[in-house]
Amino acid sequence: MSATDGLTRGMDVIDTGAPLSVPVGGATLGRIFNVLGEPIDDLGPVDNSTTFPIHRSAPAFIQLDTKLSIFETGIKVVDLLAPYRRGGKSDYSGELAWVKQYSLWNGLTILPKLTEAYLYLAESVNGLVKEMIFTWK
Repeated sequence: MSATDGLTRGMDVIDTGAPLSVPVGGATLGRIFNVLGEPIDDLGPVDNSTTFPIHRSAPAFIQLDTKLSIFETGIKVVDLLAPYRRGGKSDYSGELAWVKQYSLWNGLTILPKLTEAYLYLAESVNGLVKEMIFTWK
């Protein structure tokens, strides 16, 4: 999982017998880690007293939550335009892709046209106001 310079076929290795584990909990929020769970954001060490393996068994069926809730991705655009259901299988390019595409299309095509219309309206009103002021003098 890191540089392999100097490794050759047939070298002795040490089997730890444990899976890769990464730190979890509040200390990891807002931090950036590599795949080994080491911080790479130059903010110092992280409290790694609580770690979980990167591959775990699924929770027992009775531990699963049955109520519907939204999975917050942290990507504001995704959370706003196409929120995900917690526990569902989806990806950004899959579920309701036409809604995302239509929303992006609206933002990229219709909004500039509205802006042009408002600018034209403002110029027209400005011209009328100037004309009224000129005729009153």
